[in-house]
Amino acid sequence: MVKKYYPGETKEERKARKLREKATGKKDPKPIPKTTTVREPKKSPPSTPKPALQQPKPQVIPPIADKTDLGDPDRWSKGFEPQAKRYIACLKHGSKYNADYVNTLYAMCKRNMTLPFEFVCFTENQTDLNKEIRIEPLPQHRGLQGWWYKPMFFNPDLILQGTVLFIDLDVIIFRNIDKLFTYQPGKFCVIRDFNRKNNPSWNKFNSSCFRLEIGQHAQVYRNFMMNPVVNSRKFHGDQDWLYDQVKDNFVFWPDEWLQSYKWEMRNKPTMTRVDGERNFATPGVPEICPDTSIAVFHGEPNPHNCVDPWCKENWYV
Repeated sequence: MVKKYYPGETKEERKARKLREKATGKKDPKPIPKTTTVREPKKSPPSTPKPALQQPKPQVIPPIADKTDLGDPDRWSKGFEPQAKRYIACLKHGSKYNADYVNTLYAMCKRNMTLPFEFVCFTENQTDLNKEIRIEPLPQHRGLQGWWYKPMFFNPDLILQGTVLFIDLDVIIFRNIDKLFTYQPGKFCVIRDFNRKNNPSWNKFNSSCFRLEIGQHAQVYRNFMMNPVVNSRKFHGDQDWLYDQVKDNFVFWPDEWLQSYKWEMRNKPTMTRVDGERNFATPGVPEICPDTSIAVFHGEPNPHNCVDPWCKENWYV
């Protein structure tokens, strides 16, 4: 007879079971076999990340337009007012300087100004002038020519009204000139004549660059126009007339700002003739002060024919 064992039951366990069944008269229940399968732990579903807290968007409040803001005298430093009328003016009369000089002066001003301005040329001949330049007709006076039209800028009834910065055509502007509008606002400013190189106490005028408010020193114009021919013959040049008429209420530009190219920046080099015109004997490099913005040419050479490479690099449209 085949002995029957419960699954996983040993011989001794079977004997013990049979004795129990004999004593009790009942069969032991068949045990449930143990499984060897390893069950993986029940995985919890991945948690959904909570959305980040949204930062409230800042409330954008549009600026309120203040119609009086631009004209508020307490908001802007003198000379910087955005609505101020600023003019850079030049004078072209006769054939000494051609249109290239006017166009180049305009280009140099644009490169070296950040304040808004209008460029105006007073001339009797607007041929070949840049179309962006405002042209004003030059009133003709018999017997007058060239620089003797400068007293016109002191006419209180001049067509320009505001601040006028007059600049001669024979200059090189190579650094920012905003300061010529913001310096000593409201005052008449003029160059201390370049004879200061030889005489440090020299206090006469050079009119290559001056600034005025229209209406200032009106006597310069009115007295001159009483007899323009006689006055132009009596005085060597317009700056001598200007010095004779303006005795107070003026300031000199700082000497470093505007320098004589020939005397101060090139220290009076040896001169010779090049192509029939006076010029420097040898090309050179100018000595430039940290605050100099304008090189002023007087006599010869002129910016367009100076032998120095520096001039060619800085005098251009």
